[in-house]
Amino acid sequence: MKTNVTARVDTELIDYYGSNFKTTHTGLVIAVEGYPRIREDALKNMVGKFPQDEFLALVLVQENRNLSAEEMFSRRLWEAQIADAHEIGRFISPLDELITMTRSLSGIERFVLREIVNSFHNNPNFPLDLDGLLERFAPQKETSD
Repeated sequence: MKTNVTARVDTELIDYYGSNFKTTHTGLVIAVEGYPRIREDALKNMVGKFPQDEFLALVLVQENRNLSAEEMFSRRLWEAQIADAHEIGRFISPLDELITMTRSLSGIERFVLREIVNSFHNNPNFPLDLDGLLERFAPQKETSD
């Protein structure tokens, strides 16, 4: 079942969808309906990429600040935020290792990870607490006795 939705978007996005798809409406439908699949694929690819300490550092870097889509995609802004948080002692993970790990993410993985962390901080309906977030994205490696 489908329903109508009204959304306010920048005019440059309307121009983008209008010039890259048969109609603006078609482009918007593809984007809206395709994102959940793209997101799930990116999430699968990221599971286990970060040890728990490093993943927790990325969660702490963002704090309670709502990010725009542009901010979620920006690698340089994220690296600056990570460096600033490290400088004031918000986390103890080695900075160069954390930056290297974030650079190993594709653009969509970076966007999705930041979107998940943004939702964790700012969406009261987000389904995971911190332990659930860590369990999903940075599971502890089992040790053999």
